[in-house]
Amino acid sequence: MKFILPVDLEFTRSSSVNAAIYTCLIAWLLAISFLPDPRPLGVPDIAVQAVQSIAAMSDPTSRLVASMTLRVITFGVLGVLTAFGLTRVKLRWGIPLGLALAVAFAVFSQWINYGYFPVFAQMKISVPSAIAGVLIGFVIRRSGWALIGLIVFGASLFYWGTSIRMTDDLEATARLMVQHILNQSDEIRSGDEGFADAMNQAFIYAEDNSHRTDPLPSNKAAILALGIIFGDDNVAKIAGKKLDPEWQEPIAALRQGVTLRGRSDIPRHFWVSAGLVVIMDETRATTIGTSKELMDSIPGGSGFSFVDLAANRAGILFALAATRNAEAAKATQKYILCNTIGADDFCPELKDLPEGLSRDKFQADYGGLAGRRTKEFMATIDERMAKLPLLK
Repeated sequence: MKFILPVDLEFTRSSSVNAAIYTCLIAWLLAISFLPDPRPLGVPDIAVQAVQSIAAMSDPTSRLVASMTLRVITFGVLGVLTAFGLTRVKLRWGIPLGLALAVAFAVFSQWINYGYFPVFAQMKISVPSAIAGVLIGFVIRRSGWALIGLIVFGASLFYWGTSIRMTDDLEATARLMVQHILNQSDEIRSGDEGFADAMNQAFIYAEDNSHRTDPLPSNKAAILALGIIFGDDNVAKIAGKKLDPEWQEPIAALRQGVTLRGRSDIPRHFWVSAGLVVIMDETRATTIGTSKELMDSIPGGSGFSFVDLAANRAGILFALAATRNAEAAKATQKYILCNTIGADDFCPELKDLPEGLSRDKFQADYGGLAGRRTKEFMATIDERMAKLPLLK
């Protein structure tokens, strides 16, 4: 058999190259199944700037578009690899088989990643992208270098988009913090008082473990632990960690009983956003919260909510204030330990903020994210936050 460079189809049919392609396909499938879903995690600034240079969009919208592009590439590469894996199959059978396999792989990977079978809305990007990737793959599979370039490009973007800042030490400390809070769960009351009780438990523990040492790691662990308990299981998943099975029942009980400003959904927004600041950064935490509200505004969603945005922002500002530097971290510990804290210390009044807005109403009445009324409400929220001691 003639042995030549990988730009020739004959080489792609060799056993060694086929094995390499199958390995890449399996590795890619495992990566998108178990690594954090790239929507819209960690979109690189260069991608956001590229979107903004093409179209005049606000930062959150640009990040949403960039993150969706990242997902298209992720599942497109899956389709291309599937097509390359069928080089020994005749074209008339290979195309339908490749399409069927790519769709199955896309759905399966999301099923594993989310922990449940993806709904139709979640497959609107993954399935068409995988199908397009298969068709592209059959067109370019004669060029081995094109395949290599596509794999490197897609893998780089995927890694870049899902990067986080979660060290083993932070994970271990946060795990101990979660266990400590759960051990003291009988002392956490229901309602708004429970929110303050849990914050006290976490930061008392943080202060106890930061005597004569840098208080920043302890504060970050406290915020991350509260994000896991009162926020969402995905806070741990984003960080690449799994919850201990024995935690699920007590965590569910705490989430059910604790409120903020009289609402059970506000603690979730507050602590998810705070936790994302610790494992990502302020920009990405803000983008994820804003993107979720934009997605909620489409038909079938709960509607765009300034209440949720305010709760998200409060959590972000609290995390920033508690982890800005060692002095600020120590000041946060001292304030929580020396005062009887309540919502007025860390969460603005929310009653008069609009919520449940459909996309059309949000666009027509508020001008969208860049609209005048939206800016007015955001300015009002910022003014309220500026008066809260624990957010300064």
